[in-house]
Amino acid sequence: MSLQRTNSAGAATDNFTKYTYQANKNKLNSVGTTAAPTAYASYAYDELGRLKSEVQTGTGAPTYYLQYDVTGKIIAVYSDAAMTAPNLKASYTYDENGNRIKTLNSTATTYYVYDAIGTVLAIYTSTTAC
Repeated sequence: MSLQRTNSAGAATDNFTKYTYQANKNKLNSVGTTAAPTAYASYAYDELGRLKSEVQTGTGAPTYYLQYDVTGKIIAVYSDAAMTAPNLKASYTYDENGNRIKTLNSTATTYYVYDAIGTVLAIYTSTTAC
């Protein structure tokens, strides 16, 4: 298995073939190449085994920190470990059944509408964030 990045012309620019996992667990530690095992990103998990952060490598590469609610659903993604408001990248709101009803990021707000059994009926997206 490999992760290949391509440019706009379709030519490969990266080919990541090295995946490392935590011992005796099915938790990804890093993705990279044989020569540079963390060339793409490294991953950390909280005490409950949930993904806590993804740290991508390279100059200007993004880092993401995830915040969960008490039911284990992701409620926010930040670009700083302190999870401060100015560094909020996306937030998620759920209904009492656990269905995601709203996604908010810097470019758009998306609303999800469900029927009584939880099937998505409609998705509405504004192109201006709230």
